[in-house]
Amino acid sequence: MHYETILIDDDEMALCLQEMIWCNFVENKQPYLFNRAQDALRFFDDRNDVVSSYMILLDINMPIMNGWEFLNQLKTHPLRNFIRVVMVSSSVEKTDIERALSIEIVEDFLIKPLTEQQLQRLRDKERLSPFF
Repeated sequence: MHYETILIDDDEMALCLQEMIWCNFVENKQPYLFNRAQDALRFFDDRNDVVSSYMILLDINMPIMNGWEFLNQLKTHPLRNFIRVVMVSSSVEKTDIERALSIEIVEDFLIKPLTEQQLQRLRDKERLSPFF
């Protein structure tokens, strides 16, 4: 089984920063980058195999398709059992955090900016550790 990481954020600066922090923390594991949720969804639609598991670091507030809408699409996706999501948002609203954590495939909710300490927290989670 391959373990792939996907970063989805419409803010190019945030996406670049997340990629840099990820690559500094996890050697030799380049993440896939998407600045539009619908492009990431198409990426999954093009995957027919079950040889990979995916961890998505997902922003909430994006144009056209936001993080909630993206998660809704994943609920019925054939690969949903091979996808784990971590919300990475600037929102500190308790309702957003509770809503995210009530969704089965969401493993955690992180407040931007992404840090190595947060990545360490994710690596310590049994279901996410293989991605590191």
